[in-house]
Amino acid sequence: MLYTVEEVAQELNITKQAIYRHIRKEEFKDYIVVKDRVKHITEDGLNRLKGKDNKEIIIQKQREEILELKLEKKQLLKLLDQQNEIIKTSQLLEKKAIENTNKALSEVERVLVDKKKELEDRKEQFNNKEKSFWSRFFKFSLA
Repeated sequence: MLYTVEEVAQELNITKQAIYRHIRKEEFKDYIVVKDRVKHITEDGLNRLKGKDNKEIIIQKQREEILELKLEKKQLLKLLDQQNEIIKTSQLLEKKAIENTNKALSEVERVLVDKKKELEDRKEQFNNKEKSFWSRFFKFSLA
């Protein structure tokens, strides 16, 4: 954010001339921006005029970032736990589906074996009836 010399003077309760004396110094030129022929002071420049050390400001910003990162970490861990639970539930459902499919396949195989045996029995009965019919027929015709 940019501040005019007048705004800085009011905030610091000093005259505009005192502000101009400070901003004319070589080490202060990095904090000055000229817009529409009006000199503006950056927020870092204002903090320097207030006597706040840049290191303190940087440390404070880093502390705030650390707190934000800790909060973000908690949120991400919570999301990971939720995803983990979803995956576990999904795996359990998949396992149950596989078990049910295997049971159904076993039942189908058992039914197929039973039907195959039933068909073989019917075929054998049919063949036996047919043999007995023909054998009786031949017995009568030969006699």
